[in-house]
Amino acid sequence: MHVLIPYASSAAEAPQALWPTLALPNLARTLDRMAFQPGTDRTAPDERSLSTPAERHLATLLGLPATDGHIPWAAWQRLREGLPAAPDQPWARLTLCHWQVTTQQVRLLPPQDLAVTPGESEELRVTLGDFFRDDGLALEATGRPGEWLATGELLRALPCASLDRLLEPGVDAALLGNSPDPAARTLRRLQNETQMLLYTHPINDRRAEQRRPPINAFVLTGAGAWPAQAAQAPTPGAPALPLHHWNGQDACPVALDTPGVLQIDSLREHALHEDWHGWAQAWQQLDALLERPEWQAASRRSDFTLTLGGSARSQTWQGQAGSGWQSLLQKFKARRGYSASLAEVRAL
Repeated sequence: MHVLIPYASSAAEAPQALWPTLALPNLARTLDRMAFQPGTDRTAPDERSLSTPAERHLATLLGLPATDGHIPWAAWQRLREGLPAAPDQPWARLTLCHWQVTTQQVRLLPPQDLAVTPGESEELRVTLGDFFRDDGLALEATGRPGEWLATGELLRALPCASLDRLLEPGVDAALLGNSPDPAARTLRRLQNETQMLLYTHPINDRRAEQRRPPINAFVLTGAGAWPAQAAQAPTPGAPALPLHHWNGQDACPVALDTPGVLQIDSLREHALHEDWHGWAQAWQQLDALLERPEWQAASRRSDFTLTLGGSARSQTWQGQAGSGWQSLLQKFKARRGYSASLAEVRAL
């Protein structure tokens, strides 16, 4: 099992100030017992990359191209859900959204907080379909209100910031698509036309009456095509790995001794809402989780891997059977209250 925990740390001032107050003894013992994998995603760390370190690492695990801003998540999602797709057909995920604009910053409201209804989603898909069709793009419903799949040649090499990057505070022009790429220029025009249409759309009049935030834009993420030779398999050139998401609170959806990827999202939700005290509490809950026998046993198996992702890089530890010398070293570190591994996590 490969466990992936995004937003384990952040370079932001608030979470860095909280680190000295975090008591994570089980995490320290677990990481010190496991084998540190040097060099994991440490080339050109960049907090403003289009894809987060955890997303790039997950793409690699699943056999996707992991080039920053060019991970074809939409095509992978379509194939994973068993939907028909022509070989080498480019796709992107389109998400209706609300941008909050102030004199200090531009901020994206989390899409789930927008609470787009199925009726609103379908009405806007039909309306916006005419604009997109003129640029060779077709919009397809997904069954998730406020989210569609778009397909068209424009999306083949379109660089896209991930939704997580867009939700992070301090969104800059590069992440919003202000690049000289011709496809990006077309996308900006479509976004401007959509904003003008939505400004006076009856849906937003009704939302205003209901005191709900207006739908004032859309974002495109996960653009790209799946290679023609791999059109029938979501993981070309690699074993198929099932992906599981877990909030870290309910029952774990998969046994830790089975193949696959388990992404724990409890830190992510707090980080993207800038709820750093909630983030610290979520870390305490994860630390308590690591004390359970099944997690202790997993960290001693060579087929168990743990990757922690931060704002600029990710780092991986590999399970290994403990020796007597390692046990003695861990006890020494515990007495001194020292863990080089925790220092690595804080610096992610």
